[in-house]
Amino acid sequence: MRKAILAVILLLSFCFSTCAAAEALSKVEFSTNSITLDANSNEFSVDILLEKDELFNGALFGLGLEDGLEIKSIEYSDTIEDKTLNKVQIYKKNGIHYFGFYTSENKFSGNIDICTVHFQYTGSAAVSITMEEASITTYVSAHDAAETPFNPNSEVTVQRKNSGEEQEEEEPTGGSGHSSGTAVTTQTQPVNGTISATPQISNGKATVKLDNAAINKAFAQAKSDENGMKTIEIDVKSSGNAKEFSTEIPAQIFSAGEKDKLIKINMPTAAVRLPVNMIPKDQLGNAKNVEINVSGVDVSQLPAEVKETIGNHPVIEINIALDGNRIEWSNEEAPVSISIPYTPTAEELKSPDNIIVYYVDGKGELHAVPSGRYDAATGTVTFSVTHFSQYGVAYAVKSFDDIQGSWAKKEIEALAVRGIINGTSEKTYSPDAKIIRADFTKLLVGVLNKTAKSEAGFNDIALSDYYYQAVNTAKALGLATGTGQNQFNPKGQITRQDMMVLMDRALSISGKTLTKKADLSTYADAEGVAAYAKDSVAELVAAGIIQGSNGKLRPQDNLTRAEAARVLYLIYKLLY
Repeated sequence: MRKAILAVILLLSFCFSTCAAAEALSKVEFSTNSITLDANSNEFSVDILLEKDELFNGALFGLGLEDGLEIKSIEYSDTIEDKTLNKVQIYKKNGIHYFGFYTSENKFSGNIDICTVHFQYTGSAAVSITMEEASITTYVSAHDAAETPFNPNSEVTVQRKNSGEEQEEEEPTGGSGHSSGTAVTTQTQPVNGTISATPQISNGKATVKLDNAAINKAFAQAKSDENGMKTIEIDVKSSGNAKEFSTEIPAQIFSAGEKDKLIKINMPTAAVRLPVNMIPKDQLGNAKNVEINVSGVDVSQLPAEVKETIGNHPVIEINIALDGNRIEWSNEEAPVSISIPYTPTAEELKSPDNIIVYYVDGKGELHAVPSGRYDAATGTVTFSVTHFSQYGVAYAVKSFDDIQGSWAKKEIEALAVRGIINGTSEKTYSPDAKIIRADFTKLLVGVLNKTAKSEAGFNDIALSDYYYQAVNTAKALGLATGTGQNQFNPKGQITRQDMMVLMDRALSISGKTLTKKADLSTYADAEGVAAYAKDSVAELVAAGIIQGSNGKLRPQDNLTRAEAARVLYLIYKLLY
């Protein structure tokens, strides 16, 4: 009881003052800075968001309301609301409206959606809500508690949209090319983790601004998939002839660096899946907003060689900006998935594996994106990237003279055109030649499209070896463990069972862990499978990746380059 009384005294003391040290420890703000109501609307809601790393037991907020505004109710979030919560009911003192909560123990911390404040607005002129004061209370002992007062200086502008008013704003000024005003976005409340948003159009640019409250509610609704990942979707409605789409998301959504959350933005020109841990903390800094910008590219303005390769296929540019300032983003640990709507020609549909994606670097040169492929089910070309640039769809062909009669011709060409595999010369692939351990590992790492650095490489691989980086990456990923005594035996021929072990590990690393196991006793040479390889072989057979040959697994046989292409192609299909 004494704890509760002490907390009440502290919360109601109203000893608010600006304190730079306190502000460094805590942050409180509204979920949005702009509300636009229809002419006949009288009610709206705003969330209060709080960030504090240390545990605390209560908080008090003081809001300044201009004429025509009234607080109707306070709805605390599930994070705050429980049976032990004591609420400070709304009251007014010196023109400021106060409310808050406390408990008898320190139990709150982190980034918290504190509550939803429901307002009524009966005026017509633009008004504002200002968070004049805020205080966080931390229980210390039965006789002591600490209060952290500070001035949050957060404001929400409330205005009405006149009847017949178009959603159009003045062309932004300044060098960044981004509006510094308060763009109007009509967004629905999340339904099953999806938010529908109608953008604001200005000079061919469609802008959507989202708030913390809607995004957090969407994540609360979303269900985790089999890998524990939650995905919410932002559906940006069609916007006439808009050539550029900008989606602005509060930086706070990205600041936590959560690895199990994705935001998928569906735009007419592309769909983008963003991991919320994509921006390194040191790069995000103190930014307030993150803007994802996607625009169509005029192919006629690209270098001649690029135009010749791309033809009339679509090209997009994607970039990211923090508070209107464009940054160079790259993160190998958090790839972004992109899908571009595309309808292949009748000729292209005969060989859909030849539909690929290139990115255009700063020198205007083309580079194949290994993951790029046409997805007939969605009518899109999809690919995964770890940096932003210009990306174009293309139809390309790559073949070799000595594979025209090969049973693996399709697979070899599909991987070669993406730069995943190379020939033994410009015109030959040597499909029947045995493949060495280093070369297969290099090809497998190419399919995975991952990079990593090992602190120490294998003793029998030199920095000058062409496969050094790939094998080093494989070691860092846990894909290649070597043959003992930190040796890899890079030039030794790889057996089929060792190939299967590597592929099983590769799938697990990519989140495609195989769980079903086949009965290997139906194969005549099942007893020849080494103990260390049995689980991997059984899993790959069950998944249909390995089918055997004439009733045999041939585990001790050395892998040919044609067989390597076949299994790598199957892995590619599973991953992408």
